[in-house]
Amino acid sequence: MKKGLIYQVIHNRRFTLFFTFIAILLGLYSYYVIPKQESPNVNAPFAIIIGLLAFGQPLSFTAMVGVVSLMGVVIKNAILLIEFINSARQEGMTVTDACFDAVGKRYRPIFLSAMTTVIGLVPLALSGSDLFEPLSVAIMCGLTVSTLLTLVIIPVIYSLWFSDGTLTTEKNNLTV
Repeated sequence: MKKGLIYQVIHNRRFTLFFTFIAILLGLYSYYVIPKQESPNVNAPFAIIIGLLAFGQPLSFTAMVGVVSLMGVVIKNAILLIEFINSARQEGMTVTDACFDAVGKRYRPIFLSAMTTVIGLVPLALSGSDLFEPLSVAIMCGLTVSTLLTLVIIPVIYSLWFSDGTLTTEKNNLTV
């Protein structure tokens, strides 16, 4: 017995929504649980919701796709900044000097990549499309806030966390 078109559309929507929900859960898991020692920016989802409300956009499927893609960028920036701080600490710098050195080295790449993405999404945000406006607004607002907070909050949390002068991670015990 051949299934009708309406059944296929409903089945495909359920299938798509199910896997979108799974992707969001995995994204949230990777955002909050896996890199707990890197302490990523936890304010980005709130900035996205505030940005969507400020621009009058719904929290739609495409906005959630933007959130999932944004999580990867934010985590990558935080991990790279932490790696630069750790390498500076292994070279013999103090915690404060290592944080300043890492932010000084990573500021331009993080800021320029974020701002070119935001500027590149402006035409999409102004397009008037119900499909792409929430996606672009979610990425633009989340990336702007998370970039600024990553360059400030991550070094502050790191310097508070490792203020005793030892660098200890769960993977390997390094003491500097």
